[in-house]
Amino acid sequence: MGLESINEKLLARSAGWEAMKRARQYLASGAVLEATWRDSKALGKIQAGGQVYQAGLHFESELDIDNQCPCRDSRQSGLLCAHSVAVALGTLFPDEVSSSPKNRQPKGEPEAESAGNVPRVTQETKSPGPWFRHDDQAKNSLSIRFLLSPNSLAQWLPAELSLMLEVLRDSEAFPIMAMDRNKAYRISERDQELMLWLQQDQQCVLGPVWRVNSSTFSTLLEKLGSGSCVMLGRKQTIPIDEEVWFPPMEVGLKSSGELRLSLACVRPPQGFFPGQPSYVFLGDCLKPVGIPGDWLSLLQQPLDIKREEVPATLHRLERWAGSGFPIRWLCEVNCFEMVDQKPVFHLHLEGGLARMDARLKVRYASHSYEISPSQPAALACIPDADSPTRYILRNPSLEHEAWGNLVRSGFHWSPSDGFARLQGQESILQFLSGPYLWMQKEWQVRLEERLSFSLEKNIETIEPSVRVSGSAGGWFDFSVSYPTTSGEMLSQDEVWSLLRSGRTYQKRSKDGKVLLLDTQAMEEFQEVLVDAQPQQTRGTFRVAQAHASFLEKTFE
Repeated sequence: MGLESINEKLLARSAGWEAMKRARQYLASGAVLEATWRDSKALGKIQAGGQVYQAGLHFESELDIDNQCPCRDSRQSGLLCAHSVAVALGTLFPDEVSSSPKNRQPKGEPEAESAGNVPRVTQETKSPGPWFRHDDQAKNSLSIRFLLSPNSLAQWLPAELSLMLEVLRDSEAFPIMAMDRNKAYRISERDQELMLWLQQDQQCVLGPVWRVNSSTFSTLLEKLGSGSCVMLGRKQTIPIDEEVWFPPMEVGLKSSGELRLSLACVRPPQGFFPGQPSYVFLGDCLKPVGIPGDWLSLLQQPLDIKREEVPATLHRLERWAGSGFPIRWLCEVNCFEMVDQKPVFHLHLEGGLARMDARLKVRYASHSYEISPSQPAALACIPDADSPTRYILRNPSLEHEAWGNLVRSGFHWSPSDGFARLQGQESILQFLSGPYLWMQKEWQVRLEERLSFSLEKNIETIEPSVRVSGSAGGWFDFSVSYPTTSGEMLSQDEVWSLLRSGRTYQKRSKDGKVLLLDTQAMEEFQEVLVDAQPQQTRGTFRVAQAHASFLEKTFE
């Protein structure tokens, strides 16, 4: 968040006696031309040595203060210079800030720097051109390197890192701001790409310090690649290793059935930087980490795997173990059991004879899941509540077939409403006379109270009623009728006429109900007649006695 305010005591403690003394002289002499305080930053302009500097300080905390002056002292030493401290003082004493033109030379200016020692200063912004020009025939080579403070890599999940950018000209280090940008250099292809990435993708402003988050730092390490390095200070070189580090782990089984993964390192990493990929500081080098992002917390503390995720985790661990991944099993892998179980389908219907809505669910043991096109893929294995090591395998083919039965019945998925919908009275009556009756036998069907009342009041389902009239002389006689609850009787001809027309209902009962034919029962009865080949006389069927046992079982 940064500091909300500053004072002279803080400036004196942070900058030192000498810089504070010169800053007071700058302010008193009228060298500070502008000074503003905003968002924890003291920014402004100061005239010194014939130059006007854009200077200032950024106060992240009382200890973390960023100097934003391009003067020589700032570039070479990294200390808080008198120019920026003077601007910060100007925000505390605005009446002493001068309104003189930029070319004014203040009287009594302290320790004015000679023009020969002061570089040409410009306010660097994102340039449309490259930072440095490349020429294969140039006399001098140039490469870029990154310096970090000595304790930068000994961090876990740092919010921000500060890197100092330097260039090597013919192996001699220089501040990046001190190089002549009008001159051409021999620059490697990797460094050209790296500078372009810094300038364009990262919007990095050419300057001595670059602040990055952990993810960007990891991306930088990936771009630098194996054989490269970063510097801790100016003395210690930290190589970047291309070998992926797979943390050794122990895998145990909790009484709840959850897995516990623990790090089994003798020497754990000193620092961790999440990104794509993530990196660790281990054994005086930086290494990419070879575990998935959702397991990275394992590097700090044991990781518990929920039961729903155990089968997939076991598969992943077994695959890694076969590839040489250092895993120590504290439980028997063979103790886990995968079993098949037939799913139970639940259909909930609501609405009426003009519009009907459906929701389909599948249940395995105590776990229930909704089936629909927009429903995300659920678990392939379901934990068995009765055993911590047993899992029930889902049957996706049966689930897909169940949804297909609903769609083939005329229902269409309504993603905005979250259910399947069937519209139109004729379509609904066709559904009720066929697929619905089958679903009642194969699935668990529940009707909304309003729909149940409507069907009971307006619908009657007709099934064939068979009466055996006798069995003698090698023959078996039976008759078929189609009665209604109101006492009416549909004739055989009416029934077959309806079936041939494709309509399975008619409004005919005395009490005004719609008569639905049970198409499945009709089809089964028709198959029986085809197989038995009966003789028909005046509504009575006669078949050979050899078919009697089969027919009696069918009519039960």
